[in-house]
Amino acid sequence: MCASVIAVRSMTGYGRAAGAGLVVELRSVNARGLDVRIETWVRSLALQARLDERVRARLRRGHVDLRASADAGRLRVRANVELAREIHRELDAVREALGLPGQVTLDHIVGLHQEVIDVGGEGDVDALWGALAPVVDDALGALDAARVAEGEALARDLRGRLAALGALAEAIARDGALRPEQFRTELESRLARLGLPAEVDPARLAHEVAFAAQRLDVTEERVRLSAHLEAATGLLGGGGEVGRRLDFLLQEMQRELSTIAAKSQSARMSGFVVEARAEVEKMREQAQNLE
Repeated sequence: MCASVIAVRSMTGYGRAAGAGLVVELRSVNARGLDVRIETWVRSLALQARLDERVRARLRRGHVDLRASADAGRLRVRANVELAREIHRELDAVREALGLPGQVTLDHIVGLHQEVIDVGGEGDVDALWGALAPVVDDALGALDAARVAEGEALARDLRGRLAALGALAEAIARDGALRPEQFRTELESRLARLGLPAEVDPARLAHEVAFAAQRLDVTEERVRLSAHLEAATGLLGGGGEVGRRLDFLLQEMQRELSTIAAKSQSARMSGFVVEARAEVEKMREQAQNLE
C-alpha cells in the first residue's frame, strides 16, 4: 500500500506481541466510540493510565481489550501479613458476635481483600513501562494491520454494492421516465373497458396525464440518491475514519428509496426499489464495522 493512501479500517482485529518476558494481547470489536478495558498482572493505576493513553493515541473507535502478562521470571509474590491479621481479627469478631459456627479461613481473608496476596510486585513503574511500552507498540501495530486488512476487504465489498445500487438507481430512472406514457395507455384502456367514448377530450386527457406524472415523479429523490451514492464512493476512496459518515449517507439513501417506494405504482419499479433497499441494509451492517 502506498504511503500516500489513507487506509479504511475495520474496528475488528487482533494483535499480539512479546518481548522482555512480557506479552501484550489486544482484541477489538465495533463500538460507537472508543472503549478501552485493561487487564494486567500488576495492580497499578499509573501503569493502567499509561496503557490507556497509548491505546487512545493509536485508535479512534472500537471496544478494545488489552491484556498484559509476564512470565514467571518477572513475577513476585508478596504477602501482606499485617493486613491479613487485621482482617482475620475483624472477621472473627463478627463471627463471635453473630454466633456463627466454624473458623475464619485464608479463603475468607483473601476473598475479602485481594491485596493480602500480591502477585506482580513490579515496584518501579517507570522501569516496567520502559520494558512494556515497546511490546505494547508492537501489539498495536499488529492490531492496526489486522484492522486495515479487514477494513480494505469491507471497502471492496461496499464499493461493489454501491456499483450495484447505482445500476438499480439507473433502472429506476428509466422506468420512471416511461411512467407518463404508461399511465396514458392504462387510462385509455380503462376508459375503453368502461364503455366510454373512444374519443376523449385531448386537453382533459393531457391534464390527467400531467397530473399523474407530477404525482408519481421521483426525479428529486433519484437526484438525491445519486448524490449520496457519489458521496459514499468518494468517502471510501478517501479512506480514514469513514464509518459514521457512511452510515449517515446510507440512512439518507434508505429515506429516498422509501419515498420512491411510496410513489411507485409500477411493479417493475417496486421490484427495483425492494432490491435497492436490501443492498443498502447490507451496506449499513458493513459500515457499522468501519472506524
